[in-house]
Amino acid sequence: MATGGENTALSADGGDVPTDNKAVSETPWCGDAGDRYKLRVWEDLKHMSQHDQMTDVMLVADGKSIACHRLLLAAASKFFFDKFEVHPESVEHNLLDVEGIDFDTLKDIVYFVYNGRVELTLKKIEKVIPASVRLMLPELTNMCKTFLLHKLDDDKSGCIDIHRIAKHYSLKRAAEKAWDMMTEHFQEVTKHDAFKKMSETDLQDYISDERLNVANENPVFEAVVTWVRHDVEKRKSSFENLMENVKLSHCSKQFLGEVVRTEELMQTAICLRHLSDAMSHHMTSPLQFDTARRGFCIYFTPIAVYIDNAYTFKLGNLNGSAVPPQLGKCYICFGEYGNAVYRVPHNVSYRPP
Repeated sequence: MATGGENTALSADGGDVPTDNKAVSETPWCGDAGDRYKLRVWEDLKHMSQHDQMTDVMLVADGKSIACHRLLLAAASKFFFDKFEVHPESVEHNLLDVEGIDFDTLKDIVYFVYNGRVELTLKKIEKVIPASVRLMLPELTNMCKTFLLHKLDDDKSGCIDIHRIAKHYSLKRAAEKAWDMMTEHFQEVTKHDAFKKMSETDLQDYISDERLNVANENPVFEAVVTWVRHDVEKRKSSFENLMENVKLSHCSKQFLGEVVRTEELMQTAICLRHLSDAMSHHMTSPLQFDTARRGFCIYFTPIAVYIDNAYTFKLGNLNGSAVPPQLGKCYICFGEYGNAVYRVPHNVSYRPP
């Protein structure tokens, strides 16, 4: 037998064998089963949820229920953690009523918690976003933001709805991108049903934006008429207010005479005064080009340039911001607009109608 103080171990024949702790110590090896293990456990959890195995809480909405695991819900959402741990009295008989969320949306939420994925559409997202915020699922909220941005890249037709949704939920980046698309593609966007459903306030903001990409004000007037006529009984009283943001002087002379003047909604004292001012502008003030308005000027066809006492006639249609070359000390452009020829400031953009 070993004397006191020695480290001993039991030999094969029952005897004690001295040992040295330092000699047998080794660095522990940390094993990792890898992602396959995590995936298997995750898949088992989903399977148990689908088959109501070892579930311990029922989430209820619209009188219908979904069996879930408290531990997973609490790990994914602080809302559920607080319900189960801080306010357990809110869970009666293992039933938790999730108020303010319909059952279909609740199913999407639970699917996300168990899978980390969710299928989104514009129709769904208006319910999923507020639910993700209320249930404290920031990853799902971010997924909704990403969806809106990708949706804008794929399809311009939804930009009005996306702007409304993003603005309501303070999704700044998506709201700004949607608005930029709305102003860039005004004529295309205003043909969709979503335009007809805009609120009057949003429409006022839209048509008054100086960045509208339009050749002249003709399509802006047409868009306002379309919006009003979508629900004329309720909206005709808004027409005069909307016309305050339509610059009729930037409509073509022919459009004013053939379309605006004959429009039934225009037959009020205020609207007819706007029309009269626009017609007067065309007849008496052709040189008051508003280069700040929406980034364009009234269109005309440049026909002559005066350079140091000499004329160069028939320049044809000049595109973009082209200006005749300055061959002498000064030059003056003359442009044809309507049926008359006017002296035109050299710093405006020349583009054909």
